Amino acid sequence: MAFSRRHHLRIQSPPVTYRQPAQSRFQKVIDISAGGMRVVAPDCLETGERLPLELRMPDGGSIELWAEVAWTDPTDDDLDGCESGLRFTDIPDYHRLRLASLQTLRAGADRSASLAR
Repeated sequence: MAFSRRHHLRIQSPPVTYRQPAQSRFQKVIDISAGGMRVVAPDCLETGERLPLELRMPDGGSIELWAEVAWTDPTDDDLDGCESGLRFTDIPDYHRLRLASLQTLRAGADRSASLAR
């Protein structure tokens, strides 16, 4: 079994959207967790760069927070752009819990979809 440094479970195809600022730095969210998210940007983001985000939650609410670019990987040929990992910073515990609850929502949706087949 491979060693993982992840502290939070990641959700593929997350059920959140984000409000693009006037000059958006990324175009797609690949996955999200209570600790951060993986995105694709047309140009590589700078490691250490801080980005303001607004995540729109499935319940209609939103979370405003800051994220720091933890890593960037320009080598993935399957993606149109550059993949980066964003780490949420200065996020209150109640927002982190809201993001963690997405895992439960996603698991329930996946179970419902498999039962409907």
